[in-house]
Amino acid sequence: THTISPVPLLCSDRVLSGVVSARRLAKMSQEELAPTVMREERKRRREEELSAIEKYARADVSDEKCPQCGTEGMTVSVARVGGTYAEERQQALLYRCTSCSYTSRDAG
Repeated sequence: THTISPVPLLCSDRVLSGVVSARRLAKMSQEELAPTVMREERKRRREEELSAIEKYARADVSDEKCPQCGTEGMTVSVARVGGTYAEERQQALLYRCTSCSYTSRDAG
């Protein structure tokens, strides 16, 4: 019987040639197992999403205190995050300290 391996052929070639040990292969993340082309595409998409967040998110200054430095006045941006498709994305509030640039998804 022929089974389809979830590990790309390139990874199995690296194991068989001794470049990657079987132990290391077992510990590899999905990102590490993905072909280079796929990793580059994912990286490009993440960069596009971050760029869109910065471009389209409207920032307001809140009276929240920064949990890191205690300064009042964190900027609040609304962004859609997560998911591959638009309907899977959720709205999130992103907070950034105006003093130390600490960033979080909640006010602390």
